[in-house]
Amino acid sequence: MRFITAMFLLAAIALGGCASTIMKGYVDRPISDVVEDYGMPSGAYDLGDGVRAFVWQMSKSYTMPSFSSGQATVIGSQVFANSYTSPGITSTSTCSYVFRAKRTRTDIEGPAAWTIVSFKAPPLKCE
Repeated sequence: MRFITAMFLLAAIALGGCASTIMKGYVDRPISDVVEDYGMPSGAYDLGDGVRAFVWQMSKSYTMPSFSSGQATVIGSQVFANSYTSPGITSTSTCSYVFRAKRTRTDIEGPAAWTIVSFKAPPLKCE
């Protein structure tokens, strides 16, 4: 069990920063590039000074299956049994990814008119 926990921890450390690295690759590109890869944003709002935030939300679900174990002891002609069952558990978390963009084209409408200038680094659990 410790080996599995250690491997999971090493994988988490190795993958840490992945979302930020991907997001950094979109800076100086139009929002339409992100739309092509991840679909339309969940929302957008103005921050002032001509900057607009575009927000994508992604949910992840993890399921732990149920587990049962038992033990029986025979004493003479009697059987004593113990059993344990843990229920299955599903956990869901939602992460928000925010790009900040400025309008660089006035001749068109939509995502292609906005160029990414920065992003908000997601929380560690979303990396």
